[in-house]
Amino acid sequence: MKNILFLMLVICSNLYSQNWQQKTSVYNYGRAAAFACSANGKGYVGLGQVNGGSYVNEFWEYDTLQNLWTKKADFPGGARNGSSAFAVKGKIYICFGITNSAACTNDIWEYNPNNNT
Repeated sequence: MKNILFLMLVICSNLYSQNWQQKTSVYNYGRAAAFACSANGKGYVGLGQVNGGSYVNEFWEYDTLQNLWTKKADFPGGARNGSSAFAVKGKIYICFGITNSAACTNDIWEYNPNNNT
């Protein structure tokens, strides 16, 4: 009985492990402490820490149908790391984070994907 359970586990794990598929990378460098969320069938990634410590205010949109990243308007709240994001009714809300001067923020910003503002 143990052999049958083990065999079933191996078969199932092989089926599920083969479902991963790498997609287009977002840009030329890695990123830590960025936010990510989705709205209107697209993915969004932004802010965070790059290249050994620099905080950025970049904002990117991922189109799953085209497997394509597009740079959107920069985040106007300034470069920061560790922000949170969520989507409600097609708009994205970005809040909190830590600035380059190690100040914690308590603001919230609304992004409208329809007009890139």
